Amino acid sequence: MSQQQQTLEGRVALVTGASQGIGLAIAQQLAARGVRVVMLARSKDKLDQAAAAIGDTAIAIPTDVGDPDAVRSAFKMVADTFGRLDILVNNAAIGYLGKVENLTDEAIASHMNTNVSGMVYCCREAIALLKQSDCADIINLSSDSVSDPFPYLTLYATTKGAVEVFTKALRRELKPDRIRVTLMRPGPTVTGFAETWDQELAAEAFQVWQAAGYLHTGGDGGGAMDTDTVANTVVFIVSQAAATYIEFVEVRPH
Repeated sequence: MSQQQQTLEGRVALVTGASQGIGLAIAQQLAARGVRVVMLARSKDKLDQAAAAIGDTAIAIPTDVGDPDAVRSAFKMVADTFGRLDILVNNAAIGYLGKVENLTDEAIASHMNTNVSGMVYCCREAIALLKQSDCADIINLSSDSVSDPFPYLTLYATTKGAVEVFTKALRRELKPDRIRVTLMRPGPTVTGFAETWDQELAAEAFQVWQAAGYLHTGGDGGGAMDTDTVANTVVFIVSQAAATYIEFVEVRPH
């Protein structure tokens, strides 16, 4: 192993949105390297199945990260079970499709609660445990929609912009505590993100995106990555020696 990398064996990680997609891939890749993984997501059945497939090194805690009491309970379970936490990956996010003028109160609140408040709640509860680690990491996942926001996904891009500002400020706040805080901005990735979109509205949105040239082609952003590409980047970040600090990573398909 390189002197710039360290083993992950025996470390404890918590991953949100871990029942599917990027979050599940991150949990799988960490567990494969000997990390004990706590998996959070709202869907109990799907989460339990995902954790069971990983094996004994994974623990499922059904949690709505937008509920502060649920987050407190989840982190208390982590403290009671392991007495430590080394890695927090804030991946949980939702992205409803729609024009701003048609957004419901529920859609606005859900975006803010899951994508922003949920991240803050998890960081707040994690910090005391992370301070006890000899190499602690927080990784907050943003989106390339911050640098290239699409209409019909305005609210999603806005919440991810908030993730980026929060992450930068938190990094400065936690630097004296030697807790590494990394912002990760994945490009297009094959997930189930769009599965719940209304098909008629999605067709309308794609027509607008295509006409305006938002759907890039070629090596500057065409295609999409698989979830393991993103997960392996997370593994790379947390494997760095304690003296190495990775502030920002953007991963895009070639």
